[in-house]
Amino acid sequence: MVFEVLQSIQKTIYAPYGRKVKDNLLVLTEDQSKTCRWIHFRDAHDVLAYKFDQEVRDSNGNDVREPLIFLSDESPSRSKCDYVLFHARQSSKGQLKLHVFICNMKSGNAANMDEQLRAGRDFAEYLLQTSIRCHNAWNENKAGYRRMNYDEFRREYVEFREVAIANKRFSEQKNASKVRNGNKRKLLECEREYELNFLLS
Repeated sequence: MVFEVLQSIQKTIYAPYGRKVKDNLLVLTEDQSKTCRWIHFRDAHDVLAYKFDQEVRDSNGNDVREPLIFLSDESPSRSKCDYVLFHARQSSKGQLKLHVFICNMKSGNAANMDEQLRAGRDFAEYLLQTSIRCHNAWNENKAGYRRMNYDEFRREYVEFREVAIANKRFSEQKNASKVRNGNKRKLLECEREYELNFLLS
């Protein structure tokens, strides 16, 4: 079921927002003018990565400048995290989980880190709920298919985690993982390489 939802997410979200995993290496990047420019994750299996704070072109070649076009220019909801990662995993005990990593990269002032991570969680919930609704619609005529209930699926299979990525000084100040508003948070130093599994520790 978890891997089916991962496929549904991939079918639901507009492909140009995706970041490819090559040779099991996931590279997340920020503007090259910033001091927190990249982070790498090794052994990146069964993971989808999306960057929504970028300009892409639609199928007609038109610029898509804002994925949340229904929001006003003044809306604080326009605040976004840098990346949303969806990672399907089966534990050594056979338990399936869909880990949703809300990632934000910060150079210099990290004052609005919390707001961007909070906005990312809300947006990730919307993407996941929409993908499950689409999954039901695509499969409802298949013999023996049982519709997924989003609330039940989220309760049983989904775990959200915040990933704050910043320069060494910021990560040393915070220097520990914590739980905030029910979300587990991992603090990472930018321009380093980690195993994707490290996000689960």
